[in-house]
Amino acid sequence: MIKKHIKETIYKIFNHILDLDAKNTDRTLQREALEGAVNFIITEKELLKAGTFLNLSCFAFFMAFNFLIYLIVNLTEELIFLKILFVTGFLYDVFIFVKVKRIPLLLVFTTFMMLMDLYFSFYLLMGIPISESIYEKYFSIYNLSTYLLIVNLFKISFFHFIKPSSIYIPLRLRVKKYNSTILFYLIYTITFTLIIFKIDGEVIYFTSKPYESYIRNLENSSGLPEYLIIFYIILWLFETKKHQRVLLQFLFIVIGVKLFLLGFRVQLLMYVMLFYILYLDKYYKVYKVAFFIFLGYTFSFIFGIAKEIGFEKLFSIDFLMNVNLISHNPEFILSHFTGVITSSLVIIEEISFNILTSIGFVLNTFIPPVILQKILPQAQPPVYVSEYITRIPGGVYFPVFFYTSFWFLGPIIFGIFISWIFNKTFNASKFSKLSIIYSIIIFSTLPRWFFYAQTDYLFRFLFTFLLSFYLIVLVYNTIRFIRFKHEK
Repeated sequence: MIKKHIKETIYKIFNHILDLDAKNTDRTLQREALEGAVNFIITEKELLKAGTFLNLSCFAFFMAFNFLIYLIVNLTEELIFLKILFVTGFLYDVFIFVKVKRIPLLLVFTTFMMLMDLYFSFYLLMGIPISESIYEKYFSIYNLSTYLLIVNLFKISFFHFIKPSSIYIPLRLRVKKYNSTILFYLIYTITFTLIIFKIDGEVIYFTSKPYESYIRNLENSSGLPEYLIIFYIILWLFETKKHQRVLLQFLFIVIGVKLFLLGFRVQLLMYVMLFYILYLDKYYKVYKVAFFIFLGYTFSFIFGIAKEIGFEKLFSIDFLMNVNLISHNPEFILSHFTGVITSSLVIIEEISFNILTSIGFVLNTFIPPVILQKILPQAQPPVYVSEYITRIPGGVYFPVFFYTSFWFLGPIIFGIFISWIFNKTFNASKFSKLSIIYSIIIFSTLPRWFFYAQTDYLFRFLFTFLLSFYLIVLVYNTIRFIRFKHEK
């Protein structure tokens, strides 16, 4: 009935057009072409509806399947079912990788998830320890299965709601910029001054205890390197001339060198991601993306070792003869990824979902962590566990964080939410400026929120940016108004 009504409406519109046009053309051919076009439109809509129904059916089925396997694992405690959960998650990694293969930034995101699975597989499939023996009790069947289910729920949600992109348009080409030389140089001067005088500390690589020097540098910085990303993005939005671009790229070199010398590996990686998004982003073939990811991983791995042992030991013959790209600890596989996996398992056992964790999530979005920690320590699971229960080696894997806030609904909701943001950014017919800016923030801070401080960088960071940006835009519009009045 609806299909017939749509056809009749389209026919009426096009028949009216035909009556007004083409007096000397063959009406029969026109009407045949029209009928074919209408049938094509109707068929496409029906296929789209059928595809949506199939997609949602698969979504529901694999959700139910994972919950079923999870229950079987905990009832039987058979490792084979635990491995089925793991393999399901890894297959979804592959499915996501194939689905987003034309979007390099999403390939990087998917690779991070694959690396987490790779390190987890060393323990589950090969029996190789990935943590110190003091954490062995947290590697129970219940914790491992809960961890895998949480991660799988996110992957399934993300895969079934993200849309593939046939044409990739870089984010930097979609944003309309603001032309104000005065504001550009004012913000540039403030940013440059903060980098030179406020980001300071010891060069860690030639000290006797490089990691302790790094911790002191980190405490002195008070999160400034991360939040200067906001200034950098705003500067980019006001960069309209070639010499301004050169100045911005010079600023990147300055802060990059300082971050490297101070041992700020993750912060440096964030700026590298931001620089790529703002200046180098374009469609790359998958093998090129994979090559650059491998280079980045190798550099990050060596950087991490240098931060712990210094350059002198790093380039010693004994170390070079025994180094490998998986771990530099002979007793267990030690890396940032294994530390986060271990911490996530500890958090799953020690922090149960309750109303306080949900309230903490909301408050953490708006209230600085230093203040919130005194009011509601459960709002930051890794910090809470480290201070009140046991020392943990890393942060928390982001799906596990959302689990602590909203139980099993957390990773599902976040998977749907972030896929919606990316769809608005990469696949919408009309690009949303806010979603593009938000995506720039999400991808540039990926090394942070992927492993810890999720609300800081996924939500509070955006609010801080919007507040700063709209205050500057207010100044920008005021300057334009005054100039217009003066010229008039």
